[in-house]
Order: sequence, then C-alpha cells, then structure tokens
Amino acid sequence: MKFILEFLLLFSIQSADSIGLEIVAGGLRSPFCDVVFETMSKSAESEPILFCSLLYWSFKDPFDAGSMRSYTLGLGTTSLLVQSLKYVTNRDRPDGFYTTRSNSSFPSGHASVAFYVASYYSAMHPTYSLPLYLWASGVSLSRVYLRRHWPTDVIFGALVGYTSGKLFYKFRNKFQDLTIF
Repeated sequence: MKFILEFLLLFSIQSADSIGLEIVAGGLRSPFCDVVFETMSKSAESEPILFCSLLYWSFKDPFDAGSMRSYTLGLGTTSLLVQSLKYVTNRDRPDGFYTTRSNSSFPSGHASVAFYVASYYSAMHPTYSLPLYLWASGVSLSRVYLRRHWPTDVIFGALVGYTSGKLFYKFRNKFQDLTIF
C-alpha cells in the first residue's frame, strides 16, 4: 500500500510539473518574452551576482565586516548545497540539454542564488524588499519559461535560497571576528 501511495504522489508531482511547464513556457511564448526572460535568467549567473555584490560591499558605509563575511560564506554554502543536491538527484532538464550529473535540473541554482540575495539584502534594507523579491521571482519564472527547469526545481531552489539568506543574515554577528589567515 505504501508503494502505491508513493507512486501516486510521484506521478501527481510529475503531472503538475508538466502542466506548470506548459502553462509558463508555452502560454507566455513570444519574442518579447524570450528577450525578457533570457535577460532575467542571465542576471542571476555568477558574474553579475559577484560584480554587484562586490560593488555593494565596496561602497557600503559604514563597512560591516561581519555582514560581508556572512553574506559571502552563505552564498558559497548555498551554492555548494545546491550543487550537491544536483549530483545526488540527477534529474533531467525539461529541454534535454546539460544533463550531466553535476548540472542536473533539481534544484535550480539560479532560483536559490536569486532568493538568497533577495532575502539577505531585504533583511538589511527592508525598503528594497519588493523589488528584490520581484527580481528573484522573475529569475525563477525565467528558468521555467526557458525550459531549463521544472516548476518544482525552482520552488525548492527558491526555498533553499530564501532560508539560507535569512539564516546567514540572522547569524551575521557571529562572523564579525572571523579570520582565516
């Protein structure tokens, strides 16, 4: 009986993923959306994230070493967790590309990074919460639109990023005196 319930649950999740993918990727399809979602997706890649983070921390006044260390270690930890989960789950991507074990579909690295950045910076600057979370949601939606991820991939990735951002922000003062060298 347990096996049947597990099978039905898995089947219903896969069905919901397929339906959600077709609604987003098929229903919104247009040349304008192609450009918008490709741009949104690229905004959460490592280069723009690192550049914007370095820019922010370079000009932050007063400089807060504990928050910067916490942010950096949290971003690295989140990425490591996501990459480990990708390796373990080895889920195929909807578009069929990039199906190596280390770059599988589940969970979405773009969604986890975007929600990590949004949750950490919105905790620091609540005034900017709405645009940060809109950006993170746009990045997540773009991954489904571009058929790089199933909806559950981005939902779980967003959850990982959001939780990590909140946790590392909460414990930022613990990193104040941390030195490596």
